[in-house]
Amino acid sequence: MQQLRHLYEFGEFLLDETERCLLRKGEPVSLTPKAFDTLLVLVKRGGHVVEKDEMLKEVWPDTFVEEATLAQNIFTLRKALGQGRDGDLYIETVPKRGYRFVADVKAVDFTSPDLVVQQHTRSQILIEEEEYETESPSVNGHGKVEAQTQTLVDSHSRRGLSRHLVVALLLLVVVTATAIFIWRARRIRQSGADLSVRTIAVLPFKSLEAEAGNNSGMLGLGMADAVIIRLNKVQRLSILPTSTVIRYTGRENDPLALGQALGVDAVLDGTIQRSGERVRVTVQLIGINSGRTIWSDKFDEQFTNIFAVQDSISERVAGALALQITGDQKKQLTARQTDNTEAYQAYVMGLYLWNKRTKEGLEKAVEYFQQAINKDPNYALAYAMLADSLYLTAYYEFNTEPSREVFTKAKAAATRALELDDNLAEAHTAMATILSDFDGDIDASGREHRRAIEVNPNYAIAHLRYGWFLSIRGPLDKVIQEMKRAQELDPLSPTTNGALAGALIFTRQYDESIKYSQRALELDPDNYISRMNLAWCYGAKGMYDQSIAEYQRAQPLGGDRWDTVAGIGHTQALAGRRAEAEKAILKLQEIAKKDKRALYNIALIYGALGDKDRALESLEKAMDARSVMFRDLRLDPDLDVIKADPRFNALLERRGINPQFLKVS
Repeated sequence: MQQLRHLYEFGEFLLDETERCLLRKGEPVSLTPKAFDTLLVLVKRGGHVVEKDEMLKEVWPDTFVEEATLAQNIFTLRKALGQGRDGDLYIETVPKRGYRFVADVKAVDFTSPDLVVQQHTRSQILIEEEEYETESPSVNGHGKVEAQTQTLVDSHSRRGLSRHLVVALLLLVVVTATAIFIWRARRIRQSGADLSVRTIAVLPFKSLEAEAGNNSGMLGLGMADAVIIRLNKVQRLSILPTSTVIRYTGRENDPLALGQALGVDAVLDGTIQRSGERVRVTVQLIGINSGRTIWSDKFDEQFTNIFAVQDSISERVAGALALQITGDQKKQLTARQTDNTEAYQAYVMGLYLWNKRTKEGLEKAVEYFQQAINKDPNYALAYAMLADSLYLTAYYEFNTEPSREVFTKAKAAATRALELDDNLAEAHTAMATILSDFDGDIDASGREHRRAIEVNPNYAIAHLRYGWFLSIRGPLDKVIQEMKRAQELDPLSPTTNGALAGALIFTRQYDESIKYSQRALELDPDNYISRMNLAWCYGAKGMYDQSIAEYQRAQPLGGDRWDTVAGIGHTQALAGRRAEAEKAILKLQEIAKKDKRALYNIALIYGALGDKDRALESLEKAMDARSVMFRDLRLDPDLDVIKADPRFNALLERRGINPQFLKVS
């Protein structure tokens, strides 16, 4: 029986469509199945543009995926293929259309026969064994196959056995040994791939039924969040936070493509189906490099036993990766925050809304976390997230009641969370920010920040908040280090990318800040803070028109905030548009009658205009009104021109501030 094989040659590569493998100079190149499919489509149409929509339909015929997934596959292929002979990439991007394979491709079809025992002379056997040795690993090592073949042929020939039978037996031995070698090699590679898994993305489980109302996908998100919390207890694993994967809730996605985009070693993908009081969960752990399923299982349980399913998944993932789990870690893997399914569902809704960071989202999150607490008064994680939601409401100035009352409620919730569970990073993080921003207890806040990272080093928000805390009095390189760690742990979060962009402004790294601001805006085009940071950087780089345009884009996103008036006025001052800048000052002076923080921005505009007398006068009024953040006095680059005046230090000393405290190490 013969099999027709389709091969494509280009450069130093050979693409085997039948065997679904890519070889470079005879050595296999590792590609995921979808990356291979993408390459095959391009190679088959070499020299022609393949439209993006067309490629998405061919590679993912039954699944909806975004263009970003295709772009990630192209990026992976370019890394695998490297550069062509003339320095051009094998794959060319055709703007606004698609991609084109630009290397010369030679198509080859040939027929490969199955094993057939044929009559051979002794010399033919030796020649064939030599060719085998040059292309394949030796079964016995260092040419032993050839030597043993000759010895056996001679021996059996002397005994009068048919040379043809000897040849057939020897070929059978060689084929069997080769098969065993390949099987063992694959097992070793698979085992090695499994043991090398250190980073995992747990995707929101997909619902197999249409759930009612706004709860669509929430059960699947809750499953993912619970498994993430449990697996974070295993020190050898790094699990992407819920805030990274939450955007994929209720959506069909290619897990391999997402794993590549997220930069993880493996993806945990699952489905969940509820029927009455029963729930069925199927789950698989997929290795990204191999594209193989490392482990899979199915669970059928009463819905009230959903927590037992979460326990089992976490334990079996660790077992599948051959991780040695201590008794204490095993207890932590199965430790539950609540056994109340109604409280659990309310918590999941709150988590989803907390992640939106909008006024309405945070208000609703507070309601859902409170519902969870009402259902289970000992639900520590719900208390922690209630505290953080209240804190963010006041921080973003979304609150309708006095900030002092909001902070008091937040502190009470954080305190209760820590009384119930001192090992919650979420609770320590919330408490840390409340202590610094509300109580002004810097030392206690620092201890809480460090404790949060100690109990969960993979909690991105803990690193982000600690970075902001260090900007008050810590070394600037440590600030950037913590912000970068947060972004690495949660790379697809507009919050972590935006925070890193803001911190980079402190170091005057405007180009880097622009990069992360733009990344944040790609993830969330309505992100007000990132839009403001981008405008700020453009102004600092002398790109005044672009800066003003970005401030104008930010204006409707900020609601009633007046920051854009200050930003535009400062940019106009930098550009030498004095009349326009002075109009902005007049607007801010009116605003300052109700909000004293505007006085600081007036000082910055006067500084940019070169009017240091009025700049210092406005700054002193702002300090008298206690409307200046110590972080701004220490790190704001727009204040540099005022700091250069000797009267600045005298102003600090009159207000009881040692100028040495503002020095940045």
